[in-house]
Amino acid sequence: MQLKEIIQVLKDKREELGLTIEEVSRQTKINGMVLSNIEQGELKKISTVYLKGFLKIYIQFLGLERELFPALDESLKKESPAALIKKTAEPLKKERTPAAPKSPPFTKVLKDFLFKYGKTVAIVLAVLCAAVLLAKGCSLAVKKLQTKKKPSMSARVAFPVRAERPAVSRSSGPVAEVKIESKQQKKQAELHMAIRAKKDCFVRLRKDGMIVFDGVIPRGTLESWAAQKEIEASINDSTAVEVEVNGESVSLGTRKRSIKSLKVTPGSIRIQ
Repeated sequence: MQLKEIIQVLKDKREELGLTIEEVSRQTKINGMVLSNIEQGELKKISTVYLKGFLKIYIQFLGLERELFPALDESLKKESPAALIKKTAEPLKKERTPAAPKSPPFTKVLKDFLFKYGKTVAIVLAVLCAAVLLAKGCSLAVKKLQTKKKPSMSARVAFPVRAERPAVSRSSGPVAEVKIESKQQKKQAELHMAIRAKKDCFVRLRKDGMIVFDGVIPRGTLESWAAQKEIEASINDSTAVEVEVNGESVSLGTRKRSIKSLKVTPGSIRIQ
């Protein structure tokens, strides 16, 4: 008879006599926890030095010494108490708490997922990449188209300029000579101003008292005007433009400021 079977006989006999663990502990002087561990097969929690003695006391108390003493001695002869404890405890533990099923490793799960849905994932990623590239291409095309079609500010803010009819003398003589003389006089009296924008800049310009430009000169654009009596310009950023009057450069200073009035007359240039 094995030790496991001896322990089962002891438990059955105690229950048959209607005794509790506490009553057996009180009468045998064996700790109740020790008795409970013996009946549950938790022999590894009991010292191997005292195990045989506890079993014999328990057997004798239940009156089973004649049947179980020889079986106990025989089982202890075959194996040491420590080996019996290990051998007895392992099957009992396996019966009480079955091992939880092991979850598959992450690499295997990933491999199975890719094997099953790999094509679908690849198609979705390809569609997303194509959509992103298409959206980026459309955005660049729209910006390029807007840049091409954007008219210059000078073209959009155009003011009609009434051409002055040259005076024609009513005196006798050929008319051609009068026209040539008028053109020469006009050329000598004209004022010229040119503004080159180093960056986008707002300019308002009057010539001979009439506004001819009121808007933004885009970066890199050159605008020029001619007048008879005076040219007056307002510039919001003095560092954003280069100004020439009658072919000569006009210094606006190195400090950024707003120029309320750059007034040019035949005899002077005044900056405010």
